[in-house]
Amino acid sequence: VHQSRELQEGGLTISTVLEIAKERNIELPLMQTLFDILSRRKSPQAFVDLLTGRDTETAIPVTKKRARLDLVTSGKALGQALQDRILRQISSTRGMQARIKKQSGHVISSLEKRIQKAESRRLKNDAANFRQELELWRGLANAPEESETLHLDQIVSFYVSNIADSYVPVIRGTLMNIIAPFRFLLGGFQRGSVAPVIGGPVQEIRRLANLYPVFYAPTHKTHIDSVELAYALYLSRLPLPRFAAASILMSNPIWGKFLKSMGAYSVDRENTRNILYLETLTQYSILMLEAGIPALAYPEGTRSRTGAFQGIKTGLLSTAVDAFRSSGQEIIVVPMAISHRWTPEDLEFNNLKRNTSFMQFVNRRRKVYLDFGRPILISNHIKSSDPTTAVSDAILNSWRRNFRVQPHFILARLLTENKGSLEVKEAEKAIAQFVQTHRLNYQTTDPAKILKKGRRALKSRKLIRDDRNKLLSTQPAMLEYYGRMIPELD
Repeated sequence: VHQSRELQEGGLTISTVLEIAKERNIELPLMQTLFDILSRRKSPQAFVDLLTGRDTETAIPVTKKRARLDLVTSGKALGQALQDRILRQISSTRGMQARIKKQSGHVISSLEKRIQKAESRRLKNDAANFRQELELWRGLANAPEESETLHLDQIVSFYVSNIADSYVPVIRGTLMNIIAPFRFLLGGFQRGSVAPVIGGPVQEIRRLANLYPVFYAPTHKTHIDSVELAYALYLSRLPLPRFAAASILMSNPIWGKFLKSMGAYSVDRENTRNILYLETLTQYSILMLEAGIPALAYPEGTRSRTGAFQGIKTGLLSTAVDAFRSSGQEIIVVPMAISHRWTPEDLEFNNLKRNTSFMQFVNRRRKVYLDFGRPILISNHIKSSDPTTAVSDAILNSWRRNFRVQPHFILARLLTENKGSLEVKEAEKAIAQFVQTHRLNYQTTDPAKILKKGRRALKSRKLIRDDRNKLLSTQPAMLEYYGRMIPELD
């Protein structure tokens, strides 16, 4: 019973009863236990324990992938199943349909403004798309109660069509093979010039990925992270994920079709306050995981502009927890720590340049390290009072342990802490003390090598200069930025 896909439907029904009972201060222990079992918060043994008065600690059962759909299935192929699920979710959730209709006025007003903005910028495709969406929402706003479901179905169908990828495996594989030699050439034929230098339990992840759906959770420092991730996974023979792309990139029909065939699904970041759109996007992510299709999201949400890790946005991770609860399949979350020698946008982030050109992305891309953390099993955290937060904490701790600390990060940190000046003869001693007191994943732990490599790297960007027997900072903001790359352990 616990392996059934339909358990959550029963859970939703019971949740309405529990909600009414809570409003009236009525306790329903049997209903609460059934809800916890159906939503996979507890093992089925909890029902027996309730009846017998025992307290048995039993693991929640998990299942494996039902099929290798991740190899061939596109999001569009799951469109009808997604529509049906969203409509069931709306009808089963108390007051949700009324809230959606109540919001229609706000959505209509927002769309009218977006049409004007698109027309002023001569974005014809965007304007046409917004007009189509506007007509659908006007239909819902004016619909009598008995026909609301029909209009909701039409809006959901529109959103599913806009969001869903149309993945064609051969296109992504061919493109990566074509680009690889150029990356090797631009990288000076060095190790790590095609794909990052990879560390971590790759074989263990590969084994688990054959059994369970995967949710990749990488750090995010630069726009080129997605490219590095793709090559690292491809050459590690790990399943490639579907990925989110801003809807503005999809507005050109040719470019949009190409991105979707590569496995991109569209995210309209200006529409995430729209209840129905957000529900469609969330259920799309959940259904893809249930189908065994790998997912990737940057838990930090946006690129770090400070060099340090940002707080994790739990909304992105909740889909992995929800996919486990709705399907019973184990979901493995794979933390990934990416360490770039240089961040292409570093001058931009430190207000030393207005923006970063395409050629600067190409020229500043040097050796990259990508370290996988140990896989996190959702089932190990599902009994927590807040499973998503528990998984977030595990990801952040993994990033801190596995992020590759490069020599120039250490030297930048020491120079910053010493007000931009460091005696050369004292530098090795300071480095040795730093490495000893900070248990991290270092590129090298040899103080002499750290000083030599770090000094050479920082001088190559003119961030420091020699002054007799001292190293002096010439770009304090940049040194502080790279010094903050070093993780702070709790």
